[in-house]
Amino acid sequence: MASLFLSYRRADSQEVVGRICDRLKLHFPVQQIFRDLDSIPLGKPFPDVIRDAVVRSNIVLIVIGPSWTSITDAEGIRRLQDPGDLVRIEVELALSSGVRVVPILVSGATMPHPHELPTSLQSLVVLQAIQVRPDPDFDRDMDRLLGNLATSITDTESAPSSNQIGRYKIEGDVAAGARARVVRAWDTLLNRPVMLKMAQDTNQAADFIREAQIAAQFRHPSLVAWYDVGCDDNGRVFAVQEYVEGSTLAKLYRSRTFSLTDRVNVLIEVAEALHHGHLTGHLHLDLNLDNILVDGAGRAHVLDFGALRPRPGSIVGRLAYIAPETMKGENDFKDGRTDVWNLGIVMYQVFTGRLPFEGNLGELSESIVTEDPPPPASIDSTVPPVLNGICMKCLSKAKDGRYQSAKALADDLKSWLREHG
Repeated sequence: MASLFLSYRRADSQEVVGRICDRLKLHFPVQQIFRDLDSIPLGKPFPDVIRDAVVRSNIVLIVIGPSWTSITDAEGIRRLQDPGDLVRIEVELALSSGVRVVPILVSGATMPHPHELPTSLQSLVVLQAIQVRPDPDFDRDMDRLLGNLATSITDTESAPSSNQIGRYKIEGDVAAGARARVVRAWDTLLNRPVMLKMAQDTNQAADFIREAQIAAQFRHPSLVAWYDVGCDDNGRVFAVQEYVEGSTLAKLYRSRTFSLTDRVNVLIEVAEALHHGHLTGHLHLDLNLDNILVDGAGRAHVLDFGALRPRPGSIVGRLAYIAPETMKGENDFKDGRTDVWNLGIVMYQVFTGRLPFEGNLGELSESIVTEDPPPPASIDSTVPPVLNGICMKCLSKAKDGRYQSAKALADDLKSWLREHG
């Protein structure tokens, strides 16, 4: 039998919650946990009461009024910032337990921005909210809410297979990393293949939304397009992206059928994609062989642009790819020449089959900052002198010695290709 759990703040939405409950009780056995201490069973901690109630529910309704995020305690601290806040406990349990969560916006409230929420609640903002307005719209909005709940409960009780998230049927893995897993999926509504980038935990909503907002600024064929952001039943955020049929550069670059001309073409397209991103004021900062996809026509597609948001002086990215200025803690992450260095590392691998700098953390840190790598042509004599020089210029320790833009790098590669391609 269907059951609902209703979460709300009395000071924020008590009056309208009463009306909502009256309508819900006509259709569902509503399970309501009051904030009054007298309602808590003796000897049982309140979080345990909440946990039991959430687990038994099909759907958790979170009523959000205008002051839901801003209500403070006696010391002026916002309640949601307190890990012991009862509403926070309810929402955290709901988002992490795998039940369906439905935000309800009342009294003109809008969905909170991620920065207004603690990290554990940020996946709430990507959920589809339902607005319930006062009269004369109340009955119409409640009919819409009830219809949504009926559909949700039917979907929940039908127990969809674990290889489907909403309308997206998962078909196989594309790539996986520490932050996210990328899978191939089929959009059953629009009948097209897509990629789902799935967060590895429930605390990455703000990062995914920020990355989506950055990606929405791009219009470039070599930057993977983002279609949407959502949240699965376990509270993990996922992004819906353009599907690229192909392989990562990490799987492809050692192939004998991947000619030097093919490699240079891919490097040109990646450099042009970086330049396009730089024009919007953003850096990639984690370019590597695993987030460059090459499709069946040999065209490059760059993933993860905007995934990192480092603080000045921090060290981010894969260790072997980190630029000298980053390794020394001197990077303000506003200069596209750091991405030129990253592409230089990729180029070195594509030309030689190995990384320019190797070793443990201490060895890598020392060599990246103080040592020049052996030129690619000294490792593979088939690397043409001009390409050897282009690669070494990207890997200049000083930013002024590198290409001053990814476009200038692309132009030099194009020049070589016109003469030798």
